[in-house]
Amino acid sequence: MTRMRRLVIVPMLNKENNGTLQIMPQESLFASEPSTCSPYFIKNFDVQIGGISLSNKNIEFKYENFLHELNGKYATNSNMEEITSGQISMDDYNSNYGYICVDLSRRYDFEEKTALSIQIRGSIESPKDLDFLCYITYTREFSIDLNTGQKLP
Repeated sequence: MTRMRRLVIVPMLNKENNGTLQIMPQESLFASEPSTCSPYFIKNFDVQIGGISLSNKNIEFKYENFLHELNGKYATNSNMEEITSGQISMDDYNSNYGYICVDLSRRYDFEEKTALSIQIRGSIESPKDLDFLCYITYTREFSIDLNTGQKLP
């Protein structure tokens, strides 16, 4: 993909390990997935774009990493003060709102228009197998003629 901005991963229990019904959590009337995540623990987490790692070292993704990925973005005063808006608290994060968010825009400008692969690596330390819903946001550009309202080539 080109112009990737953010990766959001929603960990969920694998349907084979989800009791006798063996249905995916998002299909169950009794589960809150994908509005929340299933409990998980991942070590040695790393995301690579075009074979280049986005972080200096593999991490154990926790609430601190979640905040680090969102700091300066979607909060009042760049999430640098006590007051925040729209931020998931540590209690919420630990109560199955543990989305894994990665800022994919941290790369060189000349790579913006180059299609690059994305790789996600890590060790699942949870006692149950997990599936991951992965969402990638990206940017598209186009020009509009303001007189006619038509898209320009």
